[in-house]
Amino acid sequence: GETTAGDSAAGTTAPNEETLTYLPIIEDGKAKMAIVTSARASSTVLAAGTSLFKEVYAKTGVYLTLDYDHEGEKEYEILLGDTSREETTALKETLSENEFVIKATDRKLVIVGYDDMALAEGVSYFLSTVLSEGAVTLETGVFRIDIGLEYRSSGNDLSGFWEMISADDT
Repeated sequence: GETTAGDSAAGTTAPNEETLTYLPIIEDGKAKMAIVTSARASSTVLAAGTSLFKEVYAKTGVYLTLDYDHEGEKEYEILLGDTSREETTALKETLSENEFVIKATDRKLVIVGYDDMALAEGVSYFLSTVLSEGAVTLETGVFRIDIGLEYRSSGNDLSGFWEMISADDT
């Protein structure tokens, strides 16, 4: 009978190289991904990265590493803010004022905002909402996110958020 490209490829693929349906951020108690920011990231972006780092450690007991985007691209990365990676640039171009996007591709988790404040809101949303959803496995020694996960804010989400914060300061 006829052989399709899929048939021949299936026979040669090693079992541990099957196509994953999730991003393996932490597997078997070991970090597989680093948080990557720009070396020129603002204190707002670094604070967002730190809160992500702390929350992941609190839930998994595993430390992610924090890298700068000029240190060489790795196979799997969490891209935070304006990095030099094409995935960040492509998503950022789709954003308007006050918007953020969170997207899991087959190799990257990208969290980017229109500006640093929108990025901070995106990380906050990721920690408060996305981490507790069904597309995420987060437990001791394991952190996985389903490939294809995507959250996008609408531009007016932030106005209420920042008004709420400033109202609390009085």
